[in-house]
Amino acid sequence: MVEGVVQIKLHEEHLCQFQDLNGLPVPMVPVDPLQVGTSFLHDTLDLHDLSLERAWMGPNATLFLCFQTLED
Repeated sequence: MVEGVVQIKLHEEHLCQFQDLNGLPVPMVPVDPLQVGTSFLHDTLDLHDLSLERAWMGPNATLFLCFQTLED
């Protein structure tokens, strides 16, 4: 549980730094990477058949996606 909290805080700090450096507004609520990834797939790419298992933010606010397999 502590590891998850630390990862979330690191993610929030990385996102704030990225947005601050690029002159973007800093969000008032934490961003859920899974929600962002799902929205990107469904709304931006119109790929409604794909499902995400996990999503996380990497360095420089890079979004990483882990897809569910057919066996899932």
